[in-house]
Amino acid sequence: MRKIVIGETIKKLRESMSLSQDELGEILEVSGKTISSWEISRTEPNMGYVQKLSNYFNVSMDYLIYGKNSSVDSDVSFDDFRFALYGEVKDLTEEQKQDVLDFARFIKNKNK
Repeated sequence: MRKIVIGETIKKLRESMSLSQDELGEILEVSGKTISSWEISRTEPNMGYVQKLSNYFNVSMDYLIYGKNSSVDSDVSFDDFRFALYGEVKDLTEEQKQDVLDFARFIKNKNK
C-alpha cells in the first residue's frame, strides 16, 4: 500500500513556485490556514481541491497524493511492459490497435 503524502507534496510544490500559504489560498479560494492544515496533514483537501491543485501545479493527481507519477509497480520495466503489450496486439486489426492506443492515452490522462 502506498503512503499518502499530499501535505508534503502541496508544500513542496507551493514553495517551488515561491507562493505563500495565503497566496495559494487566494488562488484556490480558501484561507491560508486551510493550506497550512493540508500541509501539516491535519486535514486533507477534498477531491475537488485535489483536482484544482493538480491543474494549477500541472501534475497528476497521483503525484499530488502519493508523490509519484505512476501507480505501476516499479518491478515492471518498460521493456517488459512493451514486450508483453506487443505480444498481445500483434495479431489485432488496425482498428483494434487504434482502440488499444486510445485506451492507453485515456489511462495516461485520467489523473491529470
